[in-house]
Amino acid sequence: MKKALLLFLIVSIGLYSVFTLSGDEVTHIACIGDSNTIGHGLFPALWFSYPSKLQVSLGLNFRVHNYGVAGSTVYHSDTYGYTKSDSFKESSEAKHDYFIFMLGTNDSKNYRNDFSLHYKDLLKRYDFPETSKVILCTPPVAFSDHWGIRNDLLRTKIRGAILKIAKEGGYQIFDAHLKMSDKTYYQDDGVHLNAKGAQKLAELLKDEFFASH
Repeated sequence: MKKALLLFLIVSIGLYSVFTLSGDEVTHIACIGDSNTIGHGLFPALWFSYPSKLQVSLGLNFRVHNYGVAGSTVYHSDTYGYTKSDSFKESSEAKHDYFIFMLGTNDSKNYRNDFSLHYKDLLKRYDFPETSKVILCTPPVAFSDHWGIRNDLLRTKIRGAILKIAKEGGYQIFDAHLKMSDKTYYQDDGVHLNAKGAQKLAELLKDEFFASH
């Protein structure tokens, strides 16, 4: 069993390396988010997270960067505010062609009415090539209240705020809360995507935004 697992890891890392080779014509995609971006609960996350699945699906002409940070929030003042992370620094300083944001789940724990202001400020800290290449994802459904996450706020105020920000700012929108509503896509905790969910999310993003590439 241990030998099989080791072999699987070696093959996975090797394949991931092949698919993330840089080149002159490579399109870089930054995936910015929380534990559902980093691949919490998926082993190895390097292979099963949605950015990894998107990488494999898109192939050699793309490089998908995973800048997910578990527990991160849009609120800058929170302990786990995304802007306080190393991933924020890396994702905002490096050059990317596309940006995918999927934040807001953890903000439901202590929601405040200035959520939109913090989200807009986060976006302003990035140098986007053009707003049409920025994809704002609404947070996925939370089927439980683990860690104090509130789906009623995700469904209404947080989802509504993100939809409005996208419309006003000229950003693309992916309504994950609506399109990823099947419970079979989630782990037992009811909050994090399982391998099937990560695969489905990657497929939907590819079909909707990158099919023409």
